[in-house]
Amino acid sequence: MCICAAPLFEIRHPSVIHYRSGVFERSNKKDRYIDMALASPVVLCGDVMIEFFNKPRMMKKVWFNDHL
Repeated sequence: MCICAAPLFEIRHPSVIHYRSGVFERSNKKDRYIDMALASPVVLCGDVMIEFFNKPRMMKKVWFNDHL
């Protein structure tokens, strides 16, 4: 993910937010990427959406599901 001024992300089912990250900071101004890891595991099933933001604007939306 490219470096932004205030990057963050949300993990949700279609209408329920299950996880919202804090704003990520760069440790070195020359870094081009940030590792956006979860603070704790999130167990989900079915349709899941991850939205990436550069506060306050949305940058990317990813949908997936785990139906077998």
